[in-house]
Amino acid sequence: MKTHYFITALILFSVLHVTCQINPSTDQKEEVKIHLLRDPGFQKGFIQRGNTTADVKHIPIQTDPGTEAVWILSQWYSDYVLTKNDLNIFSGKNYTIENEANSIKVTCDEDEVPVISIFSSGKLEWAEDTVRKPGDAWPHLLLSQSIENCPPLNEAKSIHFKTDVRVKDWKINFPELYQSKIHAARFRLNFIVRNVNENAAGYNDYFWFVMTFFDNRHLFMPQTGKLDEGSEKKKASGKYIYGTDAQLYLDKSLHELEWVSIDLDILPLIKDGLSQAQKGGYLPESDGPEDYVIRAFNFGYELTANIDIESQVKNLSTTAIIEK
Repeated sequence: MKTHYFITALILFSVLHVTCQINPSTDQKEEVKIHLLRDPGFQKGFIQRGNTTADVKHIPIQTDPGTEAVWILSQWYSDYVLTKNDLNIFSGKNYTIENEANSIKVTCDEDEVPVISIFSSGKLEWAEDTVRKPGDAWPHLLLSQSIENCPPLNEAKSIHFKTDVRVKDWKINFPELYQSKIHAARFRLNFIVRNVNENAAGYNDYFWFVMTFFDNRHLFMPQTGKLDEGSEKKKASGKYIYGTDAQLYLDKSLHELEWVSIDLDILPLIKDGLSQAQKGGYLPESDGPEDYVIRAFNFGYELTANIDIESQVKNLSTTAIIEK
């Protein structure tokens, strides 16, 4: 009898075990990917905004008349602004926009992946034997776009940023005039993280989340946190800039002039930036991650030095993952 009860119990346990495997919990959530960037291969051209925030233009530089560009080209304080007259199309995926000092080239690599190359000449922007003085404005070459579909930071499970990037070449012109405290070539990426809760104390306020790919003064840019302050010659946003430690996303320095792959979840870093901004008194502490989203994105150069630099980017993406 004992043997009979033991066998019956064993069969019952096996049936229940199999049943549990066949009928998974209905509480299981599905991951949904939200692609935040449009036209990551730069196939639709740009919208040219000019060289001063006091006279912003919106002039299309279209590589395909049948499509509308989403990337904005901002060239603040540049004397060599790229315009639609500088566009030269070689094929559907290959084109250049270039003048004497600046250029944007889109080509394809051996795997037919679009590659964008960006060049800027500090020698022409700053001119011969000329360098920036404290308080002077400096030329920018920035590619940007707005982001409308980012979920609140508390709802995102992760926000994955991926790209391949390299600095192809760079050179300090007139090294005898160079001062590292005020002169640099910076190639970096900036996210605007904005409060979108109309009922929050800090509605519409924001901070900058920055990833510095290259700064000629550092092999890896260390973590930084400061206010974006301007001067009489250069206006600034007045907002907090949080720069995360470059060694968290670069496995080797771009000073090596080789391709570097970046692939990481930036959500924890953005949340840390929000916390640092609040601790510094730059954002209302009562507003939490549920109020903030990524609202804009840009990358490119800021040339506070008389430096020539060329860089390349491909496989660019930013993907938010939520659970439903």
